[in-house]
Amino acid sequence: MQTTASVKPASTFNKLLNLLAAHQQKLKWTVYALLILNFGYYVFDDLRNADTTLNNNASFFDITSTFATTLDELGWFTILLLLEIETYWMEDDATGFFYWLMQAVRAGCYVVICHTLYAFSGALIDFGDATLMSGVGNVCELVGQDLSFLRNLLYDPITLSNCASLSAGGELYAIIGEPTVTDASGYLEAVRHAWVDVIEVSGWLIISLSLTVIMFAQDRKIIEGPWIKGANLLIYITYAALTSMAIYWAVYGFYIYTWDILLWMGGFAAIDANLVEWRDELKDESNVSDAEVVQFN
Repeated sequence: MQTTASVKPASTFNKLLNLLAAHQQKLKWTVYALLILNFGYYVFDDLRNADTTLNNNASFFDITSTFATTLDELGWFTILLLLEIETYWMEDDATGFFYWLMQAVRAGCYVVICHTLYAFSGALIDFGDATLMSGVGNVCELVGQDLSFLRNLLYDPITLSNCASLSAGGELYAIIGEPTVTDASGYLEAVRHAWVDVIEVSGWLIISLSLTVIMFAQDRKIIEGPWIKGANLLIYITYAALTSMAIYWAVYGFYIYTWDILLWMGGFAAIDANLVEWRDELKDESNVSDAEVVQFN
């Protein structure tokens, strides 16, 4: 009885792993489909924010910064698609026009994503440069100035009917480059959110670049070594950091952001699974080659 009880957990875990392996492709494409649906939400969210953060004098950078999340998601979708093609569908020794076109598209996507990182960093700097509004005692004094009040990423147009409920009073801050104000607690909250945005984009860059390093190594039949070990370790550490970001957003009520992080972790985990499967194939080929050499000798 003791032996049976001790084997059961391992047996159950192995069955779970086998079940996941058997349905790996279905799970992968389900995650990809959910990511596409998520993309639609972020387009809507950026359009909604644009109504309150952009004015007639908005520059091209202001517009692209407002739609930074949409551009960021589009860039990540393309990178994920390229990784899927290269780690699952394309031949190991593929070269030629299509291969180099993919590398050019990848480089373009990273330019877009780096713009997102730049935009988020710019937003963080703008919050740091926010000015204390002197001579303004409460939010209601700002009615009629086409300003919005920021709290927890939500922009509420300041009107006579809602101004008294937006803030309990105290100091007010004007956000540089936006027709937006907030109070002390809203300001500190906005700075924290901005930091999380910067860290999150940086984390996804680390994961995607690490997976790309492993992919290029395996494309050259390299399946182990310090570079691959280091890349895998970096991926695991970054996943842990991103998990903390997911918890952070959940605490502040942004469950869609938590869901988004978990979905993207699933998307990149699917690429990692492709790499593991590819690595196993390379090991099998290496073992066959070694066996042929021994037999010939």
